[in-house]
Amino acid sequence: MSGGFEAMGLGSETLRAIGELGYALPTEVQDEAIPLILGGGDVMVAAPTGSGKTAAFGLPIVDLVREKLCEKPVVVVATRSDDGPRFSTSDRDCVQVSGDGLALEGGGRWGGSRATAGARGGGRHYFGVEVEAGVVRVGWSCAGASLDLGTDARGAGYGGTGVKSVAKKFSKYGEAFDAGDLIGCVLDLDARKISFSKNGRDLGVAFEGKAFGAWDEALFPTASTRRGGRCRLRLDDEPPATGGGGAAVVGTSHVARLPAEEIGGKRWPASHQRGVSAIILEPARDLAEQTHENLTAYARYANVSCCLLIGGCNTREAEGVCRRGECDVVTGTPRKVLDCVSRGIVDVSSARFFVLDEADCFADDKEDLKVVLDIFGRLPKGKTRQSRLQTAFFSATLHSDAVRNLAGIACDAPTWVDLKGPAHLPETVYHVVVPVDPSDPAIRAVATKKTPPKVVTDAVHRGGKLDAKSEEASRNKKSSSSSSREERDSEMVKLAKPALLVNLIDKLHMDQVLVFCRTNLDCDLLEKYLIAASGSAAATARRYECRVLAGGREMRERRASLDAFKNGDVRILVCTDVAARGIDVEGLPYVVNMTLPDVPETYVHRVGRVGRAERIGLAISFVATVKEYVWYCRNGKKPPQPDVRLYDEGGNCVCSLGCPRPTCASPTKSRISPLVVVVVVVAIKKKRIRPRHSTSLP
Repeated sequence: MSGGFEAMGLGSETLRAIGELGYALPTEVQDEAIPLILGGGDVMVAAPTGSGKTAAFGLPIVDLVREKLCEKPVVVVATRSDDGPRFSTSDRDCVQVSGDGLALEGGGRWGGSRATAGARGGGRHYFGVEVEAGVVRVGWSCAGASLDLGTDARGAGYGGTGVKSVAKKFSKYGEAFDAGDLIGCVLDLDARKISFSKNGRDLGVAFEGKAFGAWDEALFPTASTRRGGRCRLRLDDEPPATGGGGAAVVGTSHVARLPAEEIGGKRWPASHQRGVSAIILEPARDLAEQTHENLTAYARYANVSCCLLIGGCNTREAEGVCRRGECDVVTGTPRKVLDCVSRGIVDVSSARFFVLDEADCFADDKEDLKVVLDIFGRLPKGKTRQSRLQTAFFSATLHSDAVRNLAGIACDAPTWVDLKGPAHLPETVYHVVVPVDPSDPAIRAVATKKTPPKVVTDAVHRGGKLDAKSEEASRNKKSSSSSSREERDSEMVKLAKPALLVNLIDKLHMDQVLVFCRTNLDCDLLEKYLIAASGSAAATARRYECRVLAGGREMRERRASLDAFKNGDVRILVCTDVAARGIDVEGLPYVVNMTLPDVPETYVHRVGRVGRAERIGLAISFVATVKEYVWYCRNGKKPPQPDVRLYDEGGNCVCSLGCPRPTCASPTKSRISPLVVVVVVVAIKKKRIRPRHSTSLP
């Protein structure tokens, strides 16, 4: 958007915080999403990781909450000495209002804005609207009436298709109007008539008497439009002559103060306590902390209070703030937030904004989805701007049926922002596949070496017994020669990968690398191996120092691990997908996938940790050339498990076929998508990089 953040309609308090944070210009996703959210509509935003999504929803949410808190319990009808009325930035729905308050632009479905000045009791009043683009509807409405003007009994409008409407009763009137036309709106409270003009030519009376039933209420100039529509409030022209004297511009005939209860406004209790205005849900505690810190920075000058509610740590202070009604924005994980809402700690009766960050995580997890829908079901869902719930979904990947189904429940005609498409990978990330072939002599040598450190695998091929030898227990009790070979090859792959990782770190002289594992157990085993590797190589002891960021660790340990990694105290951070979702480490150069994820979307999230801020990053994936059996436990179970049958057979394992070879069996029972490999290979072809064969590493 031309003009940067200043042109988006953000308040001066938010702009001041942006300046101190050093945000020079909005990113592409911020440029698209911020005006839409400020406009009041629901949005679904799919954009690459590292593109500035947190600010894309955080900045407008903070600004809208600030506006809500500034809503006055009285309305002043303005005079010319007050520079006349303006489109309200708080009494609006699904439109963006310009900084000077004189123009509005549609943001998706039909919505609009009421002016800051109105009329009541008598006199003749006039305002003009110049149409700049699209279809526009203009007229008069009461505070609290629908901002889709003319669709309820408390608003009367005239639209660009040459139709007038009140209470959804549409009938022909006047003539059509378009861009460049000036529409005048005359309210005669003494005669109880509303008329319109086009380019100074009177079109006659549109509404009178009982045709409109809100004559005794305060009536405000109102304009409505939809996506593509744009108009400007005009106060410098003269109303048409309609006989019986000229009309006055709104507010010039008298000044009145209208108590809030007379126009449907809301007064805060004398103690100024208030319920939560916005709830932002994150899939992981670490990401919730990171988002909370950003929101707190955005709200520094906005007088907006932010609280963090997550499990695994002491939230007594934050709960106290919420209980006293002093919290405006809650960021947290679903179960903790639901617990606080259920116990009455968090009052959601006045919530107006609901954000799901990394929304695909919630949609794909049945238990999380149930909790999210429970929270959503407790939020108010009014139809006016003052009470309507505004919902936003954000993630790098929002293209699954599960996300669409969730959007069908939680969103109202959302505007879709998809900057790069479902298969987008950052242009600054280079992708390398390292095939792990157990028939390769070099791989076998690495996997079977007798020198320390010893590799302990995940026990998929030992009946879930970590301390057993491979020969003592088999994954497949009905073992045939072919299945036994499959298991030996799979175990060989598992034995080779940790040593290959160490060789990779040495070969590329990695000073900082994020290593992804499938499970908490995988993280624990790799951590032990790297610690042992550090102890057996005094000269390079610090090279393999690592920390773990996984759901099985205490929050205090996870926080300390991430800080140590960011500060350069350790070179290696071993993590699971959910724990590392959305974490931002400035200038991170390397990501290593010990095993490819189950679905392509997760790969997109993983590699999005590197290549940020236009810096080049390298994503390296160890991919087995044979079936590799991995844990895929049923709900409520964690590896290792004694039942090591395939998931489709009632067990807790699946097999992954990474780099297919002609001799490999068909992966018909695999629950891991081969498309993940396709994504990697396509990325390599786009970059014209040849995959490095693993024999160059040992």
